[in-house]
Amino acid sequence: MYAGALTKVKESKRHVEEGKMEVQKADGIQDRCNIISFATLAEIHHFHKIRVRDFKSQMQHFLQQQILFFQKVTQKLEEALHKYDSV
Repeated sequence: MYAGALTKVKESKRHVEEGKMEVQKADGIQDRCNIISFATLAEIHHFHKIRVRDFKSQMQHFLQQQILFFQKVTQKLEEALHKYDSV
């Protein structure tokens, strides 16, 4: 959609140079293209913000679970070591 809007802007500028279109109409096309650009950038920014938040949450959960797992492994190793103390 954005590429199509840019094409329309280029065409409108060319039509103004050729005298086939009024400057005000070309400016309106440029304004609508800017709106599309800003909306697209806002969506990209929002998506990136949500992605960063979700990735942070996922990594925190993963690391917490890794810590718990390795604590259990360490606990089992300590239990095995203490069993050799009684031998």
